[in-house]
Amino acid sequence: PESWKNITVRHLLTHTSGMGDYPPDMDTRRDYTEDQYLAIIKSVPLAYQTGAKWDYSNLGYVTLGILIRKVTGKFYGDFLAERVFQPLGMTTARVISEADLVPNRAAGYRLVKGELKNQEWVSPSTNTTADGSPYFTISDLAKWDAALYTDKPLKQSSLAQMWTPVKLDDGVRKTYSFGWHTDEMHNRRIVYHGGAWQGFKSFIVRFPDDKLTIIFFANLWETREFKLARGLVAVFYPEFALPAVQPIEDKEPQVTASVRRVLLQFARGTADPTLFTPEARAKLFPDQAKQIGESLNSLSLPIAIIYTNELIERREENGLRIYRYVMTDLGITLFCTVKLTKDDKIASLQLSLR
Repeated sequence: PESWKNITVRHLLTHTSGMGDYPPDMDTRRDYTEDQYLAIIKSVPLAYQTGAKWDYSNLGYVTLGILIRKVTGKFYGDFLAERVFQPLGMTTARVISEADLVPNRAAGYRLVKGELKNQEWVSPSTNTTADGSPYFTISDLAKWDAALYTDKPLKQSSLAQMWTPVKLDDGVRKTYSFGWHTDEMHNRRIVYHGGAWQGFKSFIVRFPDDKLTIIFFANLWETREFKLARGLVAVFYPEFALPAVQPIEDKEPQVTASVRRVLLQFARGTADPTLFTPEARAKLFPDQAKQIGESLNSLSLPIAIIYTNELIERREENGLRIYRYVMTDLGITLFCTVKLTKDDKIASLQLSLR
């Protein structure tokens, strides 16, 4: 479409194309061809002007997978096997298949009202798109990690590009590049990324100057991957230690779900003033709302960290219900305090950084 005319492969790789996420009316239990996927993606308006912002986009990576076939004539999974997996000896790496018998295949799980359930079913084609459908073992990724110190499959000059933070149109740099978060934390260069799909969570953290890499896979959807990754990093680097707070039992998950939705709206600049009391509305909008959004967007991956927040305090004071949450990123911690009236209006919302 005309709106795509300025989009480059670099924009797709760095999540700056303007593409958003899957449309809510897309049926993930239906099989689609790549042409049908592309038609769906084309039908979704860009969320912002290409190059103006950073926002994680699964649709951008689905498009990259389709583009690989357009250029090479090969399914992206076959292309990866030929160019990456086989040359590096990643013998079990492959794209998901429901039909094939896969030795030692793990199952993904989720919790429903405290009870362990299998992952929700999606169609075979939904499980093969390029935004995150490979099977790996730890040994596969160890081989891949080792290769990143060499010139195969990519030269070090290409890797340097891959780990250079993207510059937005306004000159601001986002600590993300070609499929990697890339940053300096506690005076250490770090590149990392997580994954989440179908009851599974994963994470890789690399400290390339120290030649230290931490990788984990988890097969429970409720795994807080950024918190777990940070805890593992702190074993080697105590300065990454998690804050000394303990989550408490969340007896009002509907409140937590509402808080998460509101925080995500702030991050996207779409917070609804009608959710707030008149006094809070006058205080927050527009200036403080913008500042809250900026704080949330300082997180590595706002949607993932917001949706894995934890309740650490619940009390009542002056007729208000007060909830305090912690959001754990790899390098920073955000605390959020929300005060609700009896009719569930937000009387106050405050963020603090540690």
